[in-house]
Amino acid sequence: MTSLATGGAGRGPTALGAYRYLADRPELAQAAAAEQRLAGAADGDGFRALSVRRTLTVSAAHRLAARFGAEPLNVAAVFLAALHEQVDPRPLPTWETVLAADAAPPGTRAARKISEYVEAAWAAARPRLLAAIRRDPAAGAGPARPLLLVDAGPFGRYRGLDVLYAMAELARSGQRPTWVLCPAADPGEQPRLDGALVEVQTENEWIRLPDAWVRGEHRDAIGDLGA
Repeated sequence: MTSLATGGAGRGPTALGAYRYLADRPELAQAAAAEQRLAGAADGDGFRALSVRRTLTVSAAHRLAARFGAEPLNVAAVFLAALHEQVDPRPLPTWETVLAADAAPPGTRAARKISEYVEAAWAAARPRLLAAIRRDPAAGAGPARPLLLVDAGPFGRYRGLDVLYAMAELARSGQRPTWVLCPAADPGEQPRLDGALVEVQTENEWIRLPDAWVRGEHRDAIGDLGA
């Protein structure tokens, strides 16, 4: 019989002390809870919106890749490449004109024109983004690496949330787990991309990444809990 005195293999007292330590440090307890939820999401499928402090976004992406094998996909790079494809082959407008029109007041001719190019860019980018979520049949039926959407602000700024939601539906249907990093002033804020709310179907699809998790403080404090 395993007891607290013997700890079975010597891990009982260590684990008990670790959990007591977490209980005394709420920020570390929240980080450990986030770790547990991420681990569960990585082993399954589905969609997750990850709120993280804006200044820690890059560090969070690195930690998600290191801890869970998350594969980053730069949404801004895919979108801009698709937009260039709409603009570059034409003599007009130039890329500089498109950039200037991006700041044009709503309803103006310039704003309407850039909207047409943006719509065409999303139409081109959509199948590329969806293809990244589909499982590779050659990889077998085991867990797939989570797809981590980084620099995903264009979804919000350029009215591309319908593309994100199509990706989320694929993830929920058994394709690769898909996570999107949502930078915020505070990780406790609802997930947004460039001010646009990212809608989730359940509370479970929203994971807050506390600063302590990004910095790995919970793992350092309790000796990694043997992991």
